[in-house]
Amino acid sequence: MNLADAQTEFAARGFDYLEAGRRTTMLNAAKNAFEDFYPFPWLEGFQIGPAPLVIPDLKYILLTTADGRELWGSDIRQIVAGGNDLSQTGTAEVWYLADQVGDAVTMRVWPVDTPTLRVIYVKRSPELVSGTDKPLIPERYHPLWLDLAVVQAYHDSDNFVGAQALLGEVSAQMLSVIESYETRNRQHSIPVTVRGYSEDE
Repeated sequence: MNLADAQTEFAARGFDYLEAGRRTTMLNAAKNAFEDFYPFPWLEGFQIGPAPLVIPDLKYILLTTADGRELWGSDIRQIVAGGNDLSQTGTAEVWYLADQVGDAVTMRVWPVDTPTLRVIYVKRSPELVSGTDKPLIPERYHPLWLDLAVVQAYHDSDNFVGAQALLGEVSAQMLSVIESYETRNRQHSIPVTVRGYSEDE
């Protein structure tokens, strides 16, 4: 379902009075809310290159290696608070983020070095703008995406009871979606047993 299809479906659910631009805003907000539930695999990104490395759509980091060894993350304030000079050169010990412009951010290392960084991260998906744009969310979950847009519309019309009720239903369904991605490794998964209820308890 692309943006134009979603616009039509959204309007058919009783929100045809909303201008197209307003519906687009709500559909994008719903897309982002959906993707904030869990670091879904379709949001995983990979960047490789020498430090400093620009990551164009960073949400958060999952793993960083420098020339094949894992590199831990730090904060520029922690580095400076330790009495360190940010311009000090040497073998990279930590990475930190700087120079954010929009969703693009630069990963730098300290001490200053030029190792080859390999970064696995969760990305922010692009906003939907034209009618042919499609969310990264798989098609089978588009009804949930639309439900979240309806939650936005309910809030917009001060129908807070309806918004809360629908959000509760969506959240319950999202738990099943998340569980399906958390437990995809069934090859060597740990068996889980459920103990039955006893009247003696």
